[in-house]
Amino acid sequence: MNIGEKISFFRKMKNISQRELGRRINKTGQYISYIELSDQENVTVSLLNDIAKALEIDVKDFFECEHSLKSNTKGSLKAFSNDELLEEIQRRLNKRIEG
Repeated sequence: MNIGEKISFFRKMKNISQRELGRRINKTGQYISYIELSDQENVTVSLLNDIAKALEIDVKDFFECEHSLKSNTKGSLKAFSNDELLEEIQRRLNKRIEG
């Protein structure tokens, strides 16, 4: 499941439309649709943070099911501080974009 699919999953769990989610983060519903349907993993950490807040979830929820996050880390993501978590997410997103 990619980032877009996870955004869609959590949005639907909260019974929020794409339009409403977009409104909450000052984007359009079409933009949310693009993110959810895109195979790209180039969503910024800042945008993910905004979406997580709008959905009332923790940004790490987008990554907890990712096997790649569990490898090369000691313990779980819960061991990271918020700043460290955001830095780790950005590093891993950049690595996916480059690779």
